[in-house]
Amino acid sequence: MLSRNFEFLLVHGDGLKKSEASELFNFSRNTINLWLQRKAETGDILPLPNHPPGNNHKITDWDEFRAFAKSHGIEGGRRSK
Repeated sequence: MLSRNFEFLLVHGDGLKKSEASELFNFSRNTINLWLQRKAETGDILPLPNHPPGNNHKITDWDEFRAFAKSHGIEGGRRSK
């Protein structure tokens, strides 16, 4: 089964007007414009991957981290009393 995006691309490539494609596939013209813009920018109309932004919780400066831990009473992985 072809995705609706791919079907649209095939039909639009045959010269179907945006308004006709909008009615035929029940998409807004704005959606069609966004797909065509994405195709021009990336070469396809696949949806962008959903990768939520993460924060890199990686310690890059171990000496600075050790100093921080020591100043907060944490040595050897345990909080000193």
